[in-house]
Order: sequence, then C-alpha cells, then structure tokens
Amino acid sequence: MCANRPTAPILLACALLLAPACRPSEPEAPPPAEAPEPEQPVQALGPPRGMWVLCEGSRRVLDDPPRVDAMLEDARRLGVTDLFIQVHRRGRAWFDSTQADSSPYRAIREKTG
Repeated sequence: MCANRPTAPILLACALLLAPACRPSEPEAPPPAEAPEPEQPVQALGPPRGMWVLCEGSRRVLDDPPRVDAMLEDARRLGVTDLFIQVHRRGRAWFDSTQADSSPYRAIREKTG
C-alpha cells in the first residue's frame, strides 16, 4: 500500500464532514400561525343509528320523490343518523351507469323529470 494514498475510512470521514456544506440551504420555515379559537363541541345526538333503504321491495322508495320525502321524515322521527341507500341490485342501477343496466334510473327520470 502506498503511504501517500488515503484509506477508505479517511475518505468516508471527509465525505461526511463535507456533505452538509454541499447541500443547498433549506428555506426558513414560516412563523407558526396563531392557533384559532377552539370551536364549541358539537352536542352529540346519541349513538349513531343507521337505516337501510332498499331500491326494490314493497315500498319502492326510490321510484317516487314523495316516498323519498316520507322516508326522510321517518328517518328523522326515528333518530337515524346514517342512511345506507341501495342503488344497485341484481345488475340493475338506480343511477346513470354504463356498467350496469340503468333502466330503473331512466324510468324514474322519465316519470318524475
């Protein structure tokens, strides 16, 4: 080994010492914004309560806007917090779709506008 040739540990130490000087300086962080006033807590209405709404069945709620209004009133009266509305069943869609048969959606749209 040549006496004038630096060894790997010395090169590594030099690289580690010079690395911070070679990095571009990071922009200063903006001063922290003042914390907003805490909002008043929302009064809980009770535990969550869900209701499943079928797209087909004896009531056929989604077929007629007045039935939708009645269903929403029932949900309010029962204290429902979450509605789970079925909009797809047996390959049929109650929304505009190119992936499923959207004839129920089109029929309701033609009937109710």
